[in-house]
Amino acid sequence: MKRTWLVPALFAALLLCSCQAAPKAPADPEAPRVEGAGPCRPCAEEETAVPLPETESILFARCDGETLWEILLVRDALQGFRAALPELRGHQQEGWSPPEEPWPVYALSVSGTESDYQAVCCDGVWLDNLGHTLISGPDPAPLWERFGETAREKAAPSYFPAQRELSLAGGGWDARFLVPAPCREAEPEIPMTLTEQDGALSWEVENRTEQTLICGGSGSAALAVRLGNIWYEVPALSGAHCCYTMEGIPVRPGGAHAGSLWREPYGALPNGTYRVCLSWHAEDGACGTAAAPFRLQNGVCVPL
Repeated sequence: MKRTWLVPALFAALLLCSCQAAPKAPADPEAPRVEGAGPCRPCAEEETAVPLPETESILFARCDGETLWEILLVRDALQGFRAALPELRGHQQEGWSPPEEPWPVYALSVSGTESDYQAVCCDGVWLDNLGHTLISGPDPAPLWERFGETAREKAAPSYFPAQRELSLAGGGWDARFLVPAPCREAEPEIPMTLTEQDGALSWEVENRTEQTLICGGSGSAALAVRLGNIWYEVPALSGAHCCYTMEGIPVRPGGAHAGSLWREPYGALPNGTYRVCLSWHAEDGACGTAAAPFRLQNGVCVPL
């Protein structure tokens, strides 16, 4: 009996030791290294399909961080593009943020009657203004090689479709995808003051100069956000059709011009330091910007 039990026991012990002491396989020197890879972010099991709306034109763009190219696709080119890309399809992903090297970025805007459909592709992920974040979607690079031959070049940084979605993908403003605000310092003789009441932000510009100023109306007042020591223009809601009248309101010496900030084009904004900017020009040809900063905290504006 002792000899019968001894062999299985020794075999089990040897098997256990071999499993515990088995050497690790040497790393493949040709395999790509993943530095600091974090856990996989949740991804929907089923694919999401977003058909491109019917339209008469599509704006297709490519940006490498320094230069922006755009092409407006119409007629035959539009039909060819729609046949090559009838929809965006991929798995919805949560918690995605742009990588350290995000360029190039591809974007498209499908013109609509009430609003435009806009989407941007960065590092293989498509974001659109409907709230989709689709991974494993169609590769836009071959489409650009086919349809972007006659694209026009624009200086960057410039606006491109779905820029707001990309600049906020990491949970806050990403300066890499924003446009710096005009470098005009506010004139001390043309101060702006802000007043907050019941969630509405009003502004007033005083003319302490000796000549008449021409200013725009409430719709001309724009927003900028400060990141570090630089002010950037706040992009409006992607695809929204907003317009305002191009008014020229004279403000005589010693007078004032008041209005309220039109926040509808900007929607909900993350916390941060912002400023209201209003351009003006004088009789002698001089031009500038009146501005006043405020702090936005959980949707509440606090003038500074």
